[in-house]
Amino acid sequence: MTKAEYTALAVARNRKRLDWIRANDPAEWNRRKELHRLSQAEWRKNLDPVARAERSEKRRLDQLARYHTDVEYRRKRLEACKWIHKKRTYGVSKAKYEEMVVDQGGVCKLCGKPPRPNRALVIDHDHKTGKVRGLLHDACNRLLGMLGDNSDGLRAAADRLDGHQRKASAA
Repeated sequence: MTKAEYTALAVARNRKRLDWIRANDPAEWNRRKELHRLSQAEWRKNLDPVARAERSEKRRLDQLARYHTDVEYRRKRLEACKWIHKKRTYGVSKAKYEEMVVDQGGVCKLCGKPPRPNRALVIDHDHKTGKVRGLLHDACNRLLGMLGDNSDGLRAAADRLDGHQRKASAA
């Protein structure tokens, strides 16, 4: 019997014993699981810090190289990062965003028009409270931001436009 065959046989025997313990003695199974978890944590804690840093740096460089060469990987990472940012900043997950789009009928909450092709509605929020107000076109959201989220400024701009249109139609 070769060393590999002997190892495979020992692993199979151990697996059978562990399966029996899991099925017949839950307390012993949980005790062993906890010991394994603790031994893994202790092993990680006692790792050589230099070796750990080298492995971490190698992993980072491998991911960076893959990011620059694998278009699909880059697309997935960018998409994941976008939703992580929205969740951290606004508390809106991808599922919640899609629910908001359906609730608004897929249109901008300010102007009522659908977004342009290949463009998404952006999350509008109150800068003072951080509360999400809805989904807007990027331009509508920037308009509110430039007016300082001030409704008086928006009314004044609307009055100015109305006055200009009245003058143009009278002439």
